[in-house]
Amino acid sequence: MSFLGDVVKYFGSEWSFGHFHISEPHVIAGFGTGNDKNTILALCGDGSMYKYKFSPDTGDMRREAYHKFLQKNDEEQT
Repeated sequence: MSFLGDVVKYFGSEWSFGHFHISEPHVIAGFGTGNDKNTILALCGDGSMYKYKFSPDTGDMRREAYHKFLQKNDEEQT
């Protein structure tokens, strides 16, 4: 398990392949397949979902979608 330290250093460095930032601390992420090849989906604890597309040639990341599925009680309309 000592290799995990190197993996964490890589993703935190400027030299990793692509970057995107989400301010929500609780995130589950996965890679798209089929027609959504070269995408990353992020489901956040605040009820939001992000979809990013990346270029396998350059590593450029572009947000393709954002949806908010849940709202806090004080944000709900009465």
